[in-house]
Amino acid sequence: MEKMGGILDQLFGRWNLTRKLSEQGVFAVWDTCVGEAVAAHAQPESIHQGRLLVTVSDPAWSHQLQFLKDDLKKKLNRQLGRAVVNELRFRIGAVKPQAPPSPAPASPRPVLLEAKVLNAIDEAVAPIKDEELREMVRRYLMAAARPGKDKDKI
Repeated sequence: MEKMGGILDQLFGRWNLTRKLSEQGVFAVWDTCVGEAVAAHAQPESIHQGRLLVTVSDPAWSHQLQFLKDDLKKKLNRQLGRAVVNELRFRIGAVKPQAPPSPAPASPRPVLLEAKVLNAIDEAVAPIKDEELREMVRRYLMAAARPGKDKDKI
């Protein structure tokens, strides 16, 4: 009997969702990968077909990040567990201020997914008529979208 993860991977391949879901993981790992200083001045805006558009606060940061492109791609892809980001592009714009870090919880909390990722998952499962199957696929997608998750164990 085939594992549910294998079956879902086949379906996602047919629906061309695998790459889209992997790409959305960038939003969840960005701050961790780039560090506080960079994250305060640069945030990912969108990703499409491996091309990550990053909004930076000013031209000086854009110039500096041009030199760090390769390192940033490597860190992001390593954290995501696969080659998701192929290209980084920068544009000057307003970067939303980061929320102050909250104190570490006593017990580990689950990784929260970005709203964009959750919306993409909800859109992907919407066509599934069977409610139980739709929820099962949704849970699988949420687990698969978590950064650093070992995809073979899902």
